[in-house]
Amino acid sequence: MALEYGSIFLSACSGEDSIQFPELSGPGTTTLLPAPGDNLSDLAAFDMDTGGENALALVVKDSEASWFGLVSGLRRIGIPFSVVDNITDGLSHDVVMIYPALTGANSTPQELRQIASHVRAGGTVLAFSVIGGGMPDLFGFSESMETPLLHKVTFQDDEFNRVFASSTAESRINLGNPDLPGAGLSGIRYLGTKHAPVATFGDGSAAITHNFFQGPERTGHAYALGLDLGHFIARANNGRFDNLAGTYVNSYQPQVDTFLRFLKAVYQQGEPDAVLFSPAPRASELSVLLTHDIDFTVSIHNTVDYAALETSLDIRATYFIQTKYVTDYNDKLFLTPETVPLLNNLVDAGMEIASHSVSHSNEFRNMPNGSGDERYPDYEPFVQDFGTVRNASIFGELRVSKFLLDSLTGENGVSFRPGHLSLPETLPQLLDASGYRFSSAMTANQALSHLPYQTMVDRDYDHLAPI
Repeated sequence: MALEYGSIFLSACSGEDSIQFPELSGPGTTTLLPAPGDNLSDLAAFDMDTGGENALALVVKDSEASWFGLVSGLRRIGIPFSVVDNITDGLSHDVVMIYPALTGANSTPQELRQIASHVRAGGTVLAFSVIGGGMPDLFGFSESMETPLLHKVTFQDDEFNRVFASSTAESRINLGNPDLPGAGLSGIRYLGTKHAPVATFGDGSAAITHNFFQGPERTGHAYALGLDLGHFIARANNGRFDNLAGTYVNSYQPQVDTFLRFLKAVYQQGEPDAVLFSPAPRASELSVLLTHDIDFTVSIHNTVDYAALETSLDIRATYFIQTKYVTDYNDKLFLTPETVPLLNNLVDAGMEIASHSVSHSNEFRNMPNGSGDERYPDYEPFVQDFGTVRNASIFGELRVSKFLLDSLTGENGVSFRPGHLSLPETLPQLLDASGYRFSSAMTANQALSHLPYQTMVDRDYDHLAPI
């Protein structure tokens, strides 16, 4: 049976393909899936002191909360921080963030008095979900209300906010579509604010309050945040929001990044000796990652011209190469001994060789994990149609593509991008087990961020993966 693919007619029969590289067989070892305990997940064992006494202190009141989301966010924006589990240690720092809530139920009267004294002496406190405990006066509001569905946060147009939210794309953050039942996020609305709020929810109530006190040497600041920012960041990182960005790709909608830049501005405001790590290499103002997907018969030949142009402009790009050695619904095979010199041309030009899977199947997200023993040439995934693939596994796509690219180029590939950006739940830990370091599996607008971040096991909230 012949199938049409663009202007090309393909034979949908893998049996017609011969083994392209009979001298290769592998990988020779079995890949083992790491256990969740192999990842940093325990608060008591989490060692993250990146700035000494001048760092922001993250006080985690509940180790079951999504504090890893905040850790990921602070890392990507370059704020040095220390994670602690008690108020006393936190208040040894000028800037303290208390998560996931500050209430009379989770803090003793003595701790609440210490927090108030810290601010009145010139320190800074950012606290989430401030409820009761005599704290409204410190944070500058009269009443707080738990609300199940909130749909929007808008940063107000003032001098402080313009530092990090200077455009509509940066200042208006979607939490859910109000026209869809059940869409939105829960949070705390603050009412009767003493000063103009930093940010408001859709109904005009305060999403972030700001109060300040003149201390003996400098001004102290108290911020109350009504949105669980740790959960918001972690959920975005894991690709678990639907349509919060207006477009899937090719537009600037940095909804997580605005919150992170807000935290950076508060840290710089409250820490006299603030030091930041640059989120871009060599402290550049902008970093652009230029990549190419090589997943079509003709495109592997086009790499010659693209690499020549990039070399002339002193640009080093990443080429995500599909290691296609089976003819199927998608296309003819194009990883052959004749095209290997094209890959080595990229290596000679200083380009990064990265994996774009074996089959480039949209069903990658639904494939089984596999055995971890998949090997070339026995691994033969076959794409029957857009929604059907046979004899395929996630481990097979990761292991075999890396083995072929490494063997044929002499490189050690560490980056992976799935076909169609199809994203399995288990991808982070399977990438780690297979020898990768970097994943390019979501658009910036799906992740709601334009900065690199650390992934999480099972695309969940409990364990960081080293990817």
